[in-house]
Amino acid sequence: MSRDHEPCATLEHSVAQTSLFATGDLEGFRKVNDELRSLTATQQIKYVQLVAECFHSIILTFTQPEEGTARLEQFLGMLLETDMDTLGAVLAEILLRTGHADRAMALLKRILVVTEPIHLEQTRVEVLRVRGEVLLRQGLIAQAEAQLRAAIALPRGQESKLFELRATASLGRLLADDARPDEAQAMLETVYAGFTEGFETKDLQEAARVLAGLRESIRLLSA
Repeated sequence: MSRDHEPCATLEHSVAQTSLFATGDLEGFRKVNDELRSLTATQQIKYVQLVAECFHSIILTFTQPEEGTARLEQFLGMLLETDMDTLGAVLAEILLRTGHADRAMALLKRILVVTEPIHLEQTRVEVLRVRGEVLLRQGLIAQAEAQLRAAIALPRGQESKLFELRATASLGRLLADDARPDEAQAMLETVYAGFTEGFETKDLQEAARVLAGLRESIRLLSA
C-alpha cells in the first residue's frame, strides 16, 4: 500500500464508534469522532482524515439531512480513490446501520480490490463479513451466507481470531433464523473456545449472547 498504516489509536477510536453507534449512544459517537478528527488533523493521514469526515457527515444527517448527505457523498467519493483496509470496513458497517447499504457495498467492493494483491486476510475477513450483513439486510439470504462462509474460510493467523469470531457470530444468527441452530452452535462454540481472555469485550459478549440464543432455539426445537 502506498500510504502509511494508520496508528492503532485511530483504529481504536473507530472501533469504539461502531460500538457506541450500535448501542444508540449518538453523543458518545460524536465525542469519539471529534477526538478522531482532532487526532488525524495533527497526523495528516489523508485516508484516516477522510474516514473521520465521513463519520462526521453521518452524524450531520441526523440533524441536517441535506448537508450531511451532500458531505457524505463528497468524502466517500474522495475515499474511494484511496487505499483502504479494516478502518474502511468499520465505516461500511456504520453506513449499513444508518440505511446506506448501497454506499456500504461500494466501499467494501473497493477495499476488496485494494487488499487482494497484498493478501491482507485480516481486512478481507472483516470486509466479507460486513458484505454478508449488507446482503442479509437486503434479503439476499443465500448470497449473505456464501459471503460469511467465505470470510470464515479465509486463511488467518492468531491475530485474526477476533475477526473470525465476528464472522462466525454473524453466520450463527443467519443460520438460527433459517432453522439451523445446531450447525451454528457447533461452529461458534469451536471458535469461542479458542479465547482464554477478553470476555468483557463487546465481541465476546455478543458471541456469548448468540450462543445462548442458539442453545435456547435447540431446546425449543427438541421439546
